[in-house]
Amino acid sequence: MLPTAAHQAATIKALTARAEHAEAARAQAEKARDYCLTGTKAHIEALQAEIAALKTQLQEARHEQKTRPAPPARQVACTGCFVHGRECDDGEPCFQCMVRHRGHRCCRMQCKKYDAGMCRNEQCELAHETDGYARLTGWARLKRIKKADDDVDQEMEDGEIGG
Repeated sequence: MLPTAAHQAATIKALTARAEHAEAARAQAEKARDYCLTGTKAHIEALQAEIAALKTQLQEARHEQKTRPAPPARQVACTGCFVHGRECDDGEPCFQCMVRHRGHRCCRMQCKKYDAGMCRNEQCELAHETDGYARLTGWARLKRIKKADDDVDQEMEDGEIGG
């Protein structure tokens, strides 16, 4: 039996409706994809802007670190100058000890935490590994002495003070 005109018309109408539905679904899928891509693009652009800002901050921090002046070199008084309360010139032996003919006794006291980076006291007045002093003596409790220079010099000569 041959299809009737009404049957053919109904079939064409059904196929057309199915095609329109498929087209609408495809259009909706494209719209959803475009929405997702737009959101993703915006997110990517925001992340790129954040990365650029962080790079700028890093460059500024590196520049600031390079331009920061070096801390002043520490001066560690020798034991003789420390005990007498004199200005030590940081020599080995220092000028004060040389003038008093005690250059052979001129030495710096080693910090209890002598190894590099161990001492956390920024105002530490004792010698550390990084200071580079060659003549060191072990740590001892020294008190400033209020005696005549000759008495202190004799004690240094006898080995009671210093190395």
